[in-house]
Amino acid sequence: IAIPAYHDYMIKAKLGVDVAQSQNVRDALGNYYQSSKRLPPSLGALGIATQLPDGSALSLDPANMALTVDTKAGALVFIPSANEDGRVVWRCTNGKGLKPMQLPPACHSAGN
Repeated sequence: IAIPAYHDYMIKAKLGVDVAQSQNVRDALGNYYQSSKRLPPSLGALGIATQLPDGSALSLDPANMALTVDTKAGALVFIPSANEDGRVVWRCTNGKGLKPMQLPPACHSAGN
């Protein structure tokens, strides 16, 4: 018998790894935007792989620079915005197949 709370805990732990593994991608996207003042056309245009080491797929929405990490558990979506210093900061939300309660702790703090 699967215990729902344990299942959610395991998903949070797995997604925490995806948050960490995708940090360099978010950094590269933010640096590109800050230096060029343009949204990147694609991950490939920046030489960024579309898969994390764990097999999770990365996709970029070129209209708003949102980064989606598609995992076996569901999708993590990182939404960019600029802070008061003009730096790009990321807000992590749940996407398709993921419940808000399954978001890892890193998604509950500002500026991911």
